Amino acid sequence: MSAFFIDRPIFAWVIGLILMLIGGVEIFQLPIAQYPSIAAPQISITVTYPGASAQTVADTVVRPIQQQLNGLDGLEYISSTTQSSGAMEIDATFKQGTDINIAQVQVQNKLSLAEAVLPTEVTQQGIRVTKATKSFMVVIGFISADGSMNAQDIADYVASNVQDSLSRVSGVGDYTLFGAEYAMRIWLDPAKLYKYALTVGDVTTAISAENIQVSSGEIGGLPASKGQRLDATIIGPTRYETPKQFENILLKVNLNGSQVLLKDVARVELGAQIYSPTAKINHAPAAAIALKLAAGANQLATEAAVRAQLAALQPYFPPRLKIVYPLDTEPFITLSITEVVKTLPRRQAAAAASRAGGSAFPPNAPRQARRRASGRPHFDRLHLDCAGRPCEGAVPNSRPEPAGAADPGRRCALAAGRRRAAGRARLYGAPF
Repeated sequence: MSAFFIDRPIFAWVIGLILMLIGGVEIFQLPIAQYPSIAAPQISITVTYPGASAQTVADTVVRPIQQQLNGLDGLEYISSTTQSSGAMEIDATFKQGTDINIAQVQVQNKLSLAEAVLPTEVTQQGIRVTKATKSFMVVIGFISADGSMNAQDIADYVASNVQDSLSRVSGVGDYTLFGAEYAMRIWLDPAKLYKYALTVGDVTTAISAENIQVSSGEIGGLPASKGQRLDATIIGPTRYETPKQFENILLKVNLNGSQVLLKDVARVELGAQIYSPTAKINHAPAAAIALKLAAGANQLATEAAVRAQLAALQPYFPPRLKIVYPLDTEPFITLSITEVVKTLPRRQAAAAASRAGGSAFPPNAPRQARRRASGRPHFDRLHLDCAGRPCEGAVPNSRPEPAGAADPGRRCALAAGRRRAAGRARLYGAPF
């Protein structure tokens, strides 16, 4: 095959130019990321079971889901991790070449079959199914410059007002929030529960019965009776929002008519939904959100869109809330592209000059640089005596002259081709 193109150089040049033209057009459409996507496609399932141990999560959540995932097309293996905080992640790895979009749909269909046997607390929290990406594209931090907001305040604001906006940016595959929204935390006292003959289930049932949103109906709705002049929607009780409302939830009524309220057996306060993980920037309380690149997306364009979205949201930030970037891989990618753009013309010019028999370097350029560019092997000078053996004290690839080298009769610095033709000296040294 090589002889065919050697005998037809014009034909080879035409094919080379066509390939270069196609590559020049397609290079602008290639996905740009810090690392190429060479790993097998993965689908990640994330679940949170509040208050459960790692073993409980593995028995009641992981096992039913894994049983349903068996039999997926192209599925190679399933791995899972559980934490003592109740968090769980299942990674389903598929064979290389599998369409990740089809795989995600199949995983969601199988997951819907497992939801019937999962605990109610898990389904209420929601189950996330995403295309797994292990490396972060950028980590965006939020700090209070004057210290007026603590870590929980910042995290609640980011989760409520920033998280959803950034997740909708084209090219963002997934995100991880280092922080949590506010939640009503109820700290039960086991001794008081025992005193009033109550259980945790009794408290949960009472809270669920009172903390509800009631649809109260409408007055004067259709079909209206004759003479009806009033038409109004009834706004009933809403879900509780303050600790005082939760404290007054009725748990039990004794035989003597006395009541047991939630504040009698528990402490109610407004706090973070979860306290791990936490974020600090330069020892200051902060919140952060880490973004992952979607498969096949352009990281430079995606990060530019993320920064534009943050610039649009920043005028609505609380006073003195500042944005920082603890991790940003965009400079590395930009520098790599710049170096490639600078190197390609040089290598092409050197290769063209080598084929033409000339040199792309000026006459005063170092000989080593010209030899490397031409592709010919370069051997560092080594002092040999007339018998082809190194002179005493000579060191390969060293510049200082050895003892006795000043004598012209003891110096044989011949080129590799001349030594092979003479057949008198052996070659020492290593090619560059």
